Amino acid sequence: MQVMLSMRHVSKLNRIAVMALAVVGTNLLLGCSGGTQQNDPEYMKNGEAIGKARREMFTKSGGDYAKLTAADKSEFLKGFGGDEAAAKKFWEMMAHPPTSSAPIGR
Repeated sequence: MQVMLSMRHVSKLNRIAVMALAVVGTNLLLGCSGGTQQNDPEYMKNGEAIGKARREMFTKSGGDYAKLTAADKSEFLKGFGGDEAAAKKFWEMMAHPPTSSAPIGR
């Protein structure tokens, strides 16, 4: 009789643990915001404009970073806070886009 009582207790704890993990897992998958996320139209419009401008610079230079005009290079670098290493890394990603869904960088 005592063994059955302890088995019920363990079973109940297991159910509680599984339910707690399900709640935590659901929150991790869906996020904690509680509502649906909506994109700010102005933010999206600005991001699209920046992307188009960068692509135009890339196309105009034939994909060669060294062939950017001084004005284009200055504008391109501005988008990376003046960090030329970050700008060149982004340029390389435009020149050689990733071919898989694996994470980029290390």
